[in-house]
Amino acid sequence: MKRVITAAAAAAVTAGALVAGSIVAFAGQDKAPAAKTAAKPAVKAAAKKPACPIMEHEVAKPDPKMKTVYNGKSVYFCCAGCKPAFEGKPAAEKAKLAAKFGVDEKPAAPGAAKKPAAKKPA
Repeated sequence: MKRVITAAAAAAVTAGALVAGSIVAFAGQDKAPAAKTAAKPAVKAAAKKPACPIMEHEVAKPDPKMKTVYNGKSVYFCCAGCKPAFEGKPAAEKAKLAAKFGVDEKPAAPGAAKKPAAKKPA
């Protein structure tokens, strides 16, 4: 019986040494060589996709009819039942939901503002 235990203990020690050796062997391989690392170009942040604040999932096809604007944020809904559910909530809760799920509308392009009408000569 002692011989079986001794053999098992020896096997465990050997296996432990192999595992420890492989950890040491692979240590440092997770870093790429300095010559190959290059700065990645800056990527623009993706626009926030509309999500329904009631069902808390992405709205597949935003519909202007199923949208409301609250605190300057456009809040989209997934179905006709969610809009009245949102509108029935207290103002504090609507503000939290609009901040979390609301989408900033695209600002008007520069130069797209209406130009004042030219004065007619008298």
